[in-house]
Amino acid sequence: NIELIDNDEKSATYKKYLVPYKNKAELKEYFIKKGTAFSAKIFPSVTYLIRHRHERYTTNELMIKSKLCELIFYFQKILVEDKIRDIKNSEKLNVTRLKPVLNYIYQNFNRKISVREIADYAGYSESYFMTLFKKTTNLSVVDFINQIRIKRAGQLLCETDLRISEISMQVGFGNFSYFIRCFKKEFGKSPSAFRKSAEFKALTNI
Repeated sequence: NIELIDNDEKSATYKKYLVPYKNKAELKEYFIKKGTAFSAKIFPSVTYLIRHRHERYTTNELMIKSKLCELIFYFQKILVEDKIRDIKNSEKLNVTRLKPVLNYIYQNFNRKISVREIADYAGYSESYFMTLFKKTTNLSVVDFINQIRIKRAGQLLCETDLRISEISMQVGFGNFSYFIRCFKKEFGKSPSAFRKSAEFKALTNI
């Protein structure tokens, strides 16, 4: 009886560790190979519980409780490791699925491009794609595109004599004031100040 460990439904232990097993939410089938490190850890506790499985009210009750807690600890550890592995596998899968999309963005960032267009290219609904993208890159689609545009603008400011308004248009910004705000957010200075500092660095490196 799992309530032998803790039957106080308000306790943190009961809610966190026992309820999932009681509701069978965390139950899985595991095949434990004999001779493994894990089987060596749980074998003494399992053996003890089997030996005393018919005992209900005995002086061994405290020991039975401790063995049950020990087993839950070891199986909880397996469940946590499984969840971490599933998350890592999911992240790898997401990166693989987004690679063609990232290439598409890099090839088209310098024109007007919408989230809907990119989602359609990826074959997802707009809402699902936005969630998947943010989960994988830690950036929204718009922020990711703007970051690429601003970094390209920084290159053009250093390498060309183009006017700042021309650079803004060339990297895909249709609104000049929005470009200035995004640039300051990325580099901490205006495009003109950035260009002057880049020119100064170039002169000092001659």
